[in-house]
Amino acid sequence: MISDEQLEKALRYIAETDEPHAMAKMQLMANEQDIKTQKAIAFEEMEGSATEKNAKVCKENNVCKAVREWSTAIFEYQLLENKRKRAFITIEVWRSQNASRRQGNI
Repeated sequence: MISDEQLEKALRYIAETDEPHAMAKMQLMANEQDIKTQKAIAFEEMEGSATEKNAKVCKENNVCKAVREWSTAIFEYQLLENKRKRAFITIEVWRSQNASRRQGNI
């Protein structure tokens, strides 16, 4: 059974994480763009055919750094997303329990 205290905690968590959730999503998208930019810069600075450049571009330090930052952003966003989903599920279970209680099923 979901208590009123658990419901309040879930509601508070969702309300308090709206902005951090949006910021995490923005950071994830910014990191994706940074990877593209760093790859383009590295690609332009390299010599050789397009195939050779593509093989080398991912070894560039700035590209590797951008990929690591993107990976961290994915983790942070997904962790926040998962916690928020759990809070939404808590609310839905509470609703279901209370609907059943009103109908006399609990």
